[in-house]
Amino acid sequence: MHAVLLNLFFLGLSLFFLRNLFFPDLKLFYPADFVVSDLIDVNFALKSYLAKCLIDFRLPFITPNVGNGFAILAESQIGALNIFNLIFYFFLPTVWAFNLTYLLGFYFVLLGTYYLGNYLYKNRALALFLAVSFGFSGSIYLKVVHQTLFQAISLIPLVFFLFLKAFKDKSKLSLAALIFFSAQQFLYGQFYYSLATNLFLFVAWLYFFISCKNKRLLVDYLLYLIITFLLVSPQFVQTVVYFLQSSRIAPSGGNLYTNVFKPLYLLTFFWPFPFGTVTNGSFFRSFAWRQTRLIPWEANLFVGVVGFLTLLAVPYSIFKKDLWQKRLKKERYFIIFLILFVLSFLLMFGGHTPLRLLLTLPVINGFRAYARFGVLTVFFGLIVVFYLFNNFRLNKNIYLVLLLSQILIYLCFYQHYYPVVKPRTITKRPAIVKFLEKNNYSSYTHSVSQKWRRIFVKNGYSSVNEYLKLHSANRPFLNLVYNSRTCGIFASSGYNSLNYSRLVNKLNFYLNQDRFDRRISTKTKKLARLMGCTHLITTHKYQNLKQVFWDKDLKVYALGPKQPLARFYSAAEEYIDINDLLTRINNNKNANKVYLNEPVLTEAPLVEKVKPQILIRQPEYLKLKLYNKEPGYLYFQIRYFPGWQAMINGKRAKLTKANLSFMALKVLKGKNVVELKYCPPFWRLSLFLASVGYTLLAIILAVGISPAKKDT
Repeated sequence: MHAVLLNLFFLGLSLFFLRNLFFPDLKLFYPADFVVSDLIDVNFALKSYLAKCLIDFRLPFITPNVGNGFAILAESQIGALNIFNLIFYFFLPTVWAFNLTYLLGFYFVLLGTYYLGNYLYKNRALALFLAVSFGFSGSIYLKVVHQTLFQAISLIPLVFFLFLKAFKDKSKLSLAALIFFSAQQFLYGQFYYSLATNLFLFVAWLYFFISCKNKRLLVDYLLYLIITFLLVSPQFVQTVVYFLQSSRIAPSGGNLYTNVFKPLYLLTFFWPFPFGTVTNGSFFRSFAWRQTRLIPWEANLFVGVVGFLTLLAVPYSIFKKDLWQKRLKKERYFIIFLILFVLSFLLMFGGHTPLRLLLTLPVINGFRAYARFGVLTVFFGLIVVFYLFNNFRLNKNIYLVLLLSQILIYLCFYQHYYPVVKPRTITKRPAIVKFLEKNNYSSYTHSVSQKWRRIFVKNGYSSVNEYLKLHSANRPFLNLVYNSRTCGIFASSGYNSLNYSRLVNKLNFYLNQDRFDRRISTKTKKLARLMGCTHLITTHKYQNLKQVFWDKDLKVYALGPKQPLARFYSAAEEYIDINDLLTRINNNKNANKVYLNEPVLTEAPLVEKVKPQILIRQPEYLKLKLYNKEPGYLYFQIRYFPGWQAMINGKRAKLTKANLSFMALKVLKGKNVVELKYCPPFWRLSLFLASVGYTLLAIILAVGISPAKKDT
């Protein structure tokens, strides 16, 4: 009965905090970010595309609607292999699934923190107070702006609880649950949080192993690592392949040296908005923003009434020596969580700490330190502080009063914090999209993000109606909601193809130069043509372009004719780097050459008479035929990515990179039937490994629930 009431309480409390999404009618949060709304333009858009793919009983491997072929599964933020996402978006309408994901996330974080607290303190009232204090802290609630981050964070307490049960209580059932939830955390699509969580799990395991030197701990930990890896291998392999080609690979130091926590923001531990709020933009007029430029929803440590209680508890515990000597030293887990807190606190400050050498390691140096380790600092810090509370032996009624106070404080600060809009405001097809769809045009959006940023920094979330005027921009990933095409990418993300990012950055550079003259240069048009862009969506005026559409604050200009998906060239020439490529393109008056990334035949013009006929066109499959009287190259306006395979007349053929980021295929003269098919690298092998992992997980689960091995 207690468990039922507890679950109902957590679900009811979560629903109350999210009531604006469900009552009086269904709505969506619409918090802005600096250039887009991460929640709507990224999270909701990706989940909408996932839902469409699942309806067709397929997984979203590649989408041709973003950047001429975006490896959306490998990029990972879509979370297409997470079991909870698969269930929600297959069986529920997209908006309901999206909102219920928040309810599930808060439920997980509350339940996991409560079970962990009750396991550590053997005090239900204190554990309940801990669950609410962390579950609605600033480090959790302010992550609502990015749902994928929120999902990954929500499983941290549950993973640590199951870890203690599995390795200290030797529970096979808990080990199976730990493996499952740890895998789901990774499959949510934010592997940095999964990596950070497992980094601290390793420290905790090492402490236990050194303390007791039990070989079984080593065996169980290896089982945990191996089976978890097997379960996530379909996504892990694709993420590694994508990561190695993305702009996320940073030089030594990476984000940990440039995006670090500042001591000034320790004030948020006691007060959520000491420098102003994002709701009205007052934060961006504060000295804290001018000096630090830290993103406020990522650098927030607010824990409500616990912040002030900590000011009383810590000094008292220091002066009360017997409390340390007689009680805290005997606590099995106090020391380890204190170590984890110190480590996470130092890592939160990134390269400004003695750990800076560790932080230069590959992958780890891509962390945004205060965003990832700030949450874990609050989590471990609360556990340590609540150990002090537990040793004061307070009456449970006092904890209940503190619990109610905590809920009221959080409600006071978070009341109407995020603006909400009706789902139709987002899902209704904008006028610009309707215009572009008529002829399957591919657009590029420029300058909209700059205007968005100016509005956001001036007025914060309160300018939601101003953002909606810019919502009509056909930009990634929002265009996936409408199934429309864009030759651009979500440039604010580091998870992009390095080569295609170079083209995008160069095009943005050209456009930024052109806006001062109000004329689009020839080199800009040629680069846009290379990228397959037919139209430009912008807030600027250009005198030498034909404006073909206008909607609110946005203008649509025609850049040139639509590019064929496949073109035949009788020969090609090689280039050295992107600057050499652009020089050759600009010197080619007719733009009729293809440029490959390796030594090839001498140059020759595009053969206009040879027009490939497309037979089948799908996101991951293309079939066409052509008749060419001479050998040459078939160029595809499709972005190159590992996993694409080519067949000519039923025989395997080699694909070559062309124009820095696209594909070309050498063909012999005569009639040719060409097929392009995308299959993620090592996909069948990784599926086999995952099936092995689930088999091993089932065996561990069977052992755990077996009467002969049942936990006491």
